[in-house]
Amino acid sequence: MRNTLLLFFSACFCLTSRLAGQSDTTFLNNSFQPTSRANALYFRMVTFDSLRNLYKISDFYLNGGKRQGEAFSEQPDDKHLVGRATTYYFRKPDKIESIYEHKTYQTGWLSVFDTSGRRMAKHWIENNTYNGPATYYNKKGKTFAKGTFKKNRPFTGEIPMPGTGLDITPYNLITIREGKFLTRKRYYDNGRLAMQAELDDEKFLRSAVFYDRQGKKIGACTYIAKQPETGTHVNFVNGNQYYDNQAAIIRDIVEYQDGQIRHKRTLDAKGKIIAECSYKNNKAIRWRRDRRALAQNLPTRD
Repeated sequence: MRNTLLLFFSACFCLTSRLAGQSDTTFLNNSFQPTSRANALYFRMVTFDSLRNLYKISDFYLNGGKRQGEAFSEQPDDKHLVGRATTYYFRKPDKIESIYEHKTYQTGWLSVFDTSGRRMAKHWIENNTYNGPATYYNKKGKTFAKGTFKKNRPFTGEIPMPGTGLDITPYNLITIREGKFLTRKRYYDNGRLAMQAELDDEKFLRSAVFYDRQGKKIGACTYIAKQPETGTHVNFVNGNQYYDNQAAIIRDIVEYQDGQIRHKRTLDAKGKIIAECSYKNNKAIRWRRDRRALAQNLPTRD
């Protein structure tokens, strides 16, 4: 799997001139370049479809022979793809992973799907780059975010993080204006806002407001150089990882003063306090619960 879906897709149909006029099997490496069978992960067959007057490009996983992708080209190369090009999931070869609807050889709409067949996102592609509108869909098929890209980078609007990944969710959204990341929002699985934050020039939190699952404000905090400075900061499961695309689950509620921890409450997956501690000079001085409760009751994704 590629780091971005676009790289994954463009590699899938990177054809070479050596295929011209052939229907032989060509072995491909992990970059979809011709290689020996010993080094191959895929194999490709090119046939001429006389009804369409097009070349049909069919790629398969070498392990098991499951289909990996199909496309049509006016010439047996990577410059003349037309119409619909499709890739499939390895473990579910009957399920479509992506569809690229070519408008010209180098432009078109790229849609990506999850294994249930739900479309997760639709991007406009130009010259194998994200360069135009993008729309993102929730599990009910409704739009939850829209934005635009410029030369593969988010440029305006609201983009889910990771913006170009294969697991697109509505739980971690970034607002962008003219390429600058401005705000970040985290959401619970019930759709309520968990955090709304202003970002600094390095895309880290500058200030943030936090809410519980019922929508009640539970804290606000300022930050310096990524670190909480003063106020009430909320740690979610997986911390506040920038690319965490899961629904927010509170792990800790921590009070800071001038960069030092004053008090911390640790919650279980149901929101119940299972441990509480006071601090002095960033050192724990008083616990309300045994530390063993933390290891036994910390919230998880399971």
